[in-house]
Amino acid sequence: MHPMLILVLASAFLTSTTPLALYPSMITPIGPFSPFRSPSCDFGSPLDAKMSDAIGSTQGDDNFYLELQRMSLEFSSGGAPPAPERVKEVARKMDDSFNKYNDMIARLSLSQDYQALEYYSITVSNLKREDVTLSDIQESVRWQIESMNAYSENRQPPMPSPKTIEMMEKKKGGGMGSPPALVTSPFTGRESCFDDPQLRETILKLQSDHESLIRMGAGYGSFDPLGQLAYIDQIEKIEERWALLMTKLDLGSHISREFKDQTSAFLSGMGLTVREFFELLEESKNWMRKRAEDQRI
Repeated sequence: MHPMLILVLASAFLTSTTPLALYPSMITPIGPFSPFRSPSCDFGSPLDAKMSDAIGSTQGDDNFYLELQRMSLEFSSGGAPPAPERVKEVARKMDDSFNKYNDMIARLSLSQDYQALEYYSITVSNLKREDVTLSDIQESVRWQIESMNAYSENRQPPMPSPKTIEMMEKKKGGGMGSPPALVTSPFTGRESCFDDPQLRETILKLQSDHESLIRMGAGYGSFDPLGQLAYIDQIEKIEERWALLMTKLDLGSHISREFKDQTSAFLSGMGLTVREFFELLEESKNWMRKRAEDQRI
């Protein structure tokens, strides 16, 4: 399951030549849209279970976010203030989800696996675009929880920090929601493009190279800084190959409807356009490049 929760560091090490202008309206199966999983992020892995647990606590009919919305709507529509015990239960659920989220983020940030670190770097880079850090999000959510507990216990709520106030004014104070997860691939193998032997071989070779590179990334953390930079270069070459394949050969029209629908819902959940997503992916790689470069100093 791909979390991409509330996902730019401006980097001096921008070396990518990915032709963003070639696909301003087309999603390719790269980054969090890759159908290939590393061993650490594969379905059923311990990290996948942690991500699923964290995301599951913010989704479904019985989650704190929906209940908060209900209470706000009821009160703003002239209803009575929410019952203290109801607010207390929402705070409990939010605290539980918050702890799971923090545990997941910590595991991603400390992982030796490239794909897991990519999830983390996208989250950090996306927040940076909004002038927000993970610490800001955590502080804001903790304040919300403590304020709800104070309300339920009829005591004075804590004062929010200036940053939390700024985030609330800009409506960036939630921070724990998540877009829908991706569970499909761009091709089923039954598309008409696979009828052409040469094109079929080209697609299958790219898929094989992509999958092998993702699995190699399981040891990314053990690479020396130059090895990490070289690995990111290889990831970018794979991205360029997908871009050229999709644009020059017009394979975008062959991508499965399910993949298109899920990626569209994913971007909508993140509040990103297609182009902004590709820019974000570049920024996240720049973040990882900078981290590798810093290890050389």
